[in-house]
Amino acid sequence: MTIQLNAGTVAANPWEKARLFVNNKLVPRQELVVFRRGQENDVRVEAPPELARQLNLELVESAGLEFQASPKLGIWVDRDNGSFNWKFTPVKELSGKIVLFFLSREEVMPWLLESRVVSTDLNQEKPTVKVNDVDYPPGGILLFGDESVTVSATFPPESSLQDHPLTLTIGGLQPGDLEVVESGLHKWIVSIKDGVSGGIYPLLTGLGMTIGVKLPKSRVLLRDLNREAVLTQDGLYIHNGGIFVGAREYEITLTYSGSRPLIGVPLAIDLIPDGEITKADFSSYPNPGEFTPNHIWKVKLNSAKTGKFGLKIYTEGEEAVGVTANHRLRKPGSLA
Repeated sequence: MTIQLNAGTVAANPWEKARLFVNNKLVPRQELVVFRRGQENDVRVEAPPELARQLNLELVESAGLEFQASPKLGIWVDRDNGSFNWKFTPVKELSGKIVLFFLSREEVMPWLLESRVVSTDLNQEKPTVKVNDVDYPPGGILLFGDESVTVSATFPPESSLQDHPLTLTIGGLQPGDLEVVESGLHKWIVSIKDGVSGGIYPLLTGLGMTIGVKLPKSRVLLRDLNREAVLTQDGLYIHNGGIFVGAREYEITLTYSGSRPLIGVPLAIDLIPDGEITKADFSSYPNPGEFTPNHIWKVKLNSAKTGKFGLKIYTEGEEAVGVTANHRLRKPGSLA
């Protein structure tokens, strides 16, 4: 059966007087009707007697899926406690687009329902999530205040969910610190307020689904890492102008502040040359410029030189940097 409705007919639709509930949730007018695959779905229609004394539920397009229904599809159903009720079960673990409609003897026009059968778990539909067109990394993404990124989701080519409604929500920060704006089909712009740091927890959900895709925890950092953590030398805070003795090994670690979003972020350490002290006079484990999530370094400086230098820690691309400056290097046994 083929049914065509023009725009004028839809505008005057008498079925506006009816209400549809699927699994005890009201389906808003013009919203996609979603059924959970492999499960029994409760379908309820409330309609005034002048619109329908009996209803007939028909399946127009099945997308190759199989269904069980009680009462059966294609038969006239009486009211039960003031409403019309069905149990509708897509019997296979397959998703697809289907079309249903209701018929009433009191109304010539059918009520056409564009519908979708989906998994309750969005993960089973295998979406791919990207950030700025790069796959979402297993360790999460690193964001900075006053920055925006684009998050997008796609489905395999054979999926029937290419246009299925999705929602991206992100928790973890204070209201107003982060904004998520839909910018197209399965695409969102995520903007961070300047001066904000902390962990964030993105969640992708699908219409009619009970389980969403929990994306790996991500982080928002301040670009000035001195506001996120301090360097300590053998357990003591390293002030600007600290004294180091050549050939001695120091253990340098980070002590975190605030919500500690730096934990686990790959960072590198390096020397900032000043005068006669160059990068060749500095060694560390892990090596200078080598990124590590552990934030503990064993460092040594040249025993044959004296002078000033600085230290810096930084993220990849040096988008965020922390600096301590004006340190003094002394030769072993020297007081100068």
